Amino acid sequence: MFRHGSIGHRDLLSTADRFYQEMESRIRAEGRLYDIHISTTQLMEKLFNRYGFITVSIAEKGFGEGLHQYDMVKSFTR
Repeated sequence: MFRHGSIGHRDLLSTADRFYQEMESRIRAEGRLYDIHISTTQLMEKLFNRYGFITVSIAEKGFGEGLHQYDMVKSFTR
């Protein structure tokens, strides 16, 4: 999965954390705090939970065989 010269598994989570923190700070700076809705798979649900997303529905095989569709929401507060 990770090739030589790529980000690597050790740095993946810290890079994702920095990226998400930057995106959230930009959203908050705009002052219009809308809910964010995403659709992902069961493979990524825990990562998005880490950033405050809540699973609101699950569709088995929603993205194909073995890939369930997880609809998630992150609500911002001021």
